[in-house]
Amino acid sequence: MSQKTEENVKTMLCDLVALDSINPMGLPTDRKEPVERLVADYLEEVFKKYDLEMGRQAVGPLHENLYVAVKGKTDGPALFFESHMDTVPAADWADRALKPRVEGDLVYGRGSC
Repeated sequence: MSQKTEENVKTMLCDLVALDSINPMGLPTDRKEPVERLVADYLEEVFKKYDLEMGRQAVGPLHENLYVAVKGKTDGPALFFESHMDTVPAADWADRALKPRVEGDLVYGRGSC
């Protein structure tokens, strides 16, 4: 991986870690929008320059999915990549969970793994 690509990946990961996507896990919450909304908005912005098919799927009042479809160039089998956009509660380290920290090749923060 080139140095520029590695830096871009770290920047994107830090941007994502800084977004509050903490899932209340069934506990009472003041949230009015889906937990994943900020992450979905960010990823839509990243992918929109590629003119790809994108959409949202509501999964309840507090959750939504984002899908991005890339048309294949062959009739071969499709590839499906799935990933969580939410993170678990950060009660034990809420003061720093959404503040990404880079140390060498590693990024620390809620959801960075």
